[in-house]
Amino acid sequence: MKQRILIIIENAFSFAGTENVCNFMTDCYGPDNEVIILSLKGKGDTFYKFEHVKRIISLEDIGASTYSIVKHVQNINPDYVFVISMGKLSVLYAFLSFFSFKSLNNTFACEHVSYSSFPWYVKLL
Repeated sequence: MKQRILIIIENAFSFAGTENVCNFMTDCYGPDNEVIILSLKGKGDTFYKFEHVKRIISLEDIGASTYSIVKHVQNINPDYVFVISMGKLSVLYAFLSFFSFKSLNNTFACEHVSYSSFPWYVKLL
């Protein structure tokens, strides 16, 4: 059975390391699942092809407010959520998750920076 996988990323339309990690994950999960990317910034053509992605939703035009992020996640109703970032987005998502998301058990933060590089107050989260 196909699982609905939501990947939240700051900007899916850029070409840096975070987007490369996102592209790799879509290649891994995409062929057998329904993968949706929620991009908080950017629009237009993506640098990476994202071949196995059902759709990319950009919040560029409406703004990535807390309300719009929560509403999109609720409407998508994913089985799994992956937050790919260099730290800031995962901290934000930890707070957003209190706004009636389905479950925290299926949410994963994918950081590609060292845990030791974060300030003490972020490590407490």
